Formats: sequence, C-alpha cells, structure tokens
Amino acid sequence: MSWIDRLKEAAYTSPSGVRTVFKFENVRVSVNKRDSVREFPEFEGAFVQNFGLGATSYPLLCIFWGDDHDLQANEFLNRLAEAGAGILEHPLYGRFENIVPLGPIARRDELKTAANQSIFEVNFVQSSAFSFPGSITSESDSIESDLDSFATAQENEFGEGVEIETSREKVSLIDSVKAKLGDTVREMKKIAATVQGVENEFNDAVDFIESNIDSLVGTPINLARQIINLVQLPARAGAQISATLSAYANLLTATISDANGLFSPTAGNSINNQFFNSELFARSTYSAMLETSKLTADSTREISGESLEEFLTISPSDQQPFSTQSDIISTIEFLEEQNQRLTEWSEANRTALDLLDTGESAAYLLSASQRVAGFLVRISFSARQERNIVLTERRNLIELCAELYGVLDPALDFAILTNDLTGDEIYELPAGKRFRYFV
Repeated sequence: MSWIDRLKEAAYTSPSGVRTVFKFENVRVSVNKRDSVREFPEFEGAFVQNFGLGATSYPLLCIFWGDDHDLQANEFLNRLAEAGAGILEHPLYGRFENIVPLGPIARRDELKTAANQSIFEVNFVQSSAFSFPGSITSESDSIESDLDSFATAQENEFGEGVEIETSREKVSLIDSVKAKLGDTVREMKKIAATVQGVENEFNDAVDFIESNIDSLVGTPINLARQIINLVQLPARAGAQISATLSAYANLLTATISDANGLFSPTAGNSINNQFFNSELFARSTYSAMLETSKLTADSTREISGESLEEFLTISPSDQQPFSTQSDIISTIEFLEEQNQRLTEWSEANRTALDLLDTGESAAYLLSASQRVAGFLVRISFSARQERNIVLTERRNLIELCAELYGVLDPALDFAILTNDLTGDEIYELPAGKRFRYFV
C-alpha cells in the first residue's frame, strides 16, 4: 500500500455540524516548539528549556471546481465564518477536533486561467481554549485573582530581597526609585489623563511616593505596594488599548535598560537593590498590560450581538478594540512577546547576580498571562472575521460591496476606508487587487 493509497478525503466540519469536502494540493503542518535557550559567559554550551509544543497549524489550499464551484465556495465561506471550533479531516495527517480557521482567509476565482475553480487559502489551527474550565465570567474573575495574588507575592519578595545596611545603599535605592518614577510619569501620564479621576489618582500616587520616599525605603513592602498601584493605575483609564499597550511597552523598555539590560555584581547591596527595584517596576508594568487587556475584553465581549450592518456604520478608527479577530490575535501575540522580554531579562540578571527567585510572583503573573490569552481566544469566536480575496478581473466597487456585504449603504464607505482605495480604484478595482472585507 503506497502513500497515495493512504491519502484520505479532505473535509471541514463547521461548528454547526455542516461537513464540506474539498480538493487539495501540497500540504504541510507547522508546530510551534516552545523552547528557550540560555547562554552564560562562565559556561560553555547553552542551557535549553523545553516547554513542550505550542500551536499546531494546518495551512491548506481548499479547492472547489465544477459547474457549481462558485456556489460551493460561497457556502464554504459561510461555514468558515461560524463562531466556535470545528473538525478538520486532513488528507494526510488525520482527523483533528477543536479546529479554528485563524487569520485572513484569501479566496480567488480564476475564471480565465482556471475556469470552474475557486481556491481558498485557509490556516486551520488546533485550539486548546475549549478545554479551559469555567465560563468567560469566571475566567475574568480568575485573572483578577491571579493579578491580586501577584501583587501580594511581589510586595513580599521585594520586602525580603531589599537590604539596606548603609546610608549610601539607602541613597542608591532612592535614586533608583526616583529614576523609575520619572520613566513612569513620562510614558504613562498621557494615558492616565484620559479620565480625570484616574489622572488625579495617578498624580496623587506620584506625589505620595516622592514626598515619603525616605520613610518608604525603610519599609520596602509598603514601597512596593505604592509602586504596583501607581504603575497599574493608567490601565484603568479606559484609553485605546493600542495606545495603552504601546505606552506600557515603552515603559518596560525603559525599565529594563539599566546597564544595557544586565546588572554587574559588586560589593554591598546597592546593585542588588537596584535590580529588585527594576524588576518590581517591570513586573508591575506587565501586570498592567494584562489588566488593560482584560478590562478591554470585558467591555467588548458582547460584540456577538452586533449585526453586520451595525458594524459597518462605525468608522474603522472608532471600532471597538476587540471587534475583529485580527485585533485580538495581534494583542495575544504582543502580550507573549512582552512576557518573553521580561522573563529573559529577569532570568539573565538573577543568574548574573546569583540571586534565587522563589518564583511565586512570577508564577501568578504567568498564570494571569495564560488566562488572559485564553480569555481573548474565547471572545474571538464572536468577533468579526477578516477575509481577503484577490480579484481575478476588474470589478466595480459598488457591485462587489453588494455581493460581499449584501448592502451598499454603509458598506461602500466602509470598504473604501478599510482598503485605502485611491480615486481610480473607487471608480474601478483592478485585477490582482487584494480586497479586504469582514463577515
């Protein structure tokens, strides 16, 4: 029995239970191996941490042909747009449940060069989100619980880590705190100013720390509590999440830039204290990123009740932050990237300074990060999905909008804005143009 004989029928069963069979060409699978490599100057080789397998992707060309290929393709697109997870019967790799079509889906109808044929480019990804226990509401509460536990653990770890034996070490820590306060005010003041009440709290928190810095360094736990509260305050302002996350990313960059990102051990406690202070600000910054992502998801998770026509009436610049799957996916990827930056920086410095990490606050932060990612994945199933088609012939924009959206007003203006169309393209879309729309 050859490999050809082992090939099976390719099909996707949507969340509603509709099974669609399609033809295929070359196939491939992509598995994300979650490893981390650490190299240290005093040792040869490298230490490799194996965190197992991440997301598994099955990109496929899904082909329909025959006299009714266009009708089959239209129906298949409707099935891909359904919220929830389906089943993929892969022709070579087997049957997989909890499958979600992820990211842009491109359709092309090659009427001239390949008559009677419609081709979809779809990336099927196996999701683990459906194994998460509890409802969305309980997941939101669990995130908040993890962030509260992180704050308590981080305060205790900072209190236990900081040691001040001389007036010089006290001055060194004060200077370090003031420097990080300056970074926080510079990067986050504009975000906090979005809401008057938050801005007032933010300014009061800064004034309190600056006015009481001499006594606060004598009780590091209290100092840590004030810093965590200060850094997290702008996350509650409800500013645009893209601007908020960007500001926090800038703050994280500024926070971990001491000594080009790596502290060098010296006699006394000053350098260790400076590192503990930087780590406190850095972890607080990442916790604030998780907080603002969770709050934004909470406020926009009911988007499933919004009709397509209602969606089209809103200018793309005024759309809710998590109204499309692409917005949610980019946020998940951003949070993963920031977490990796923070973790690598912290581990490298603890190794350089020979400092043990009890890991309790880091564990709560990691748990909150994973829960936020799962939360965002869940609400993504109710979000609008982005589609892309490559035009195989010149098209009239009005006709195309009527075909894709079923309405002209307000779809026409929305299509012009989301595709950045030029004057000539508004008159007639050229063949080969990639056109973006939402379902």
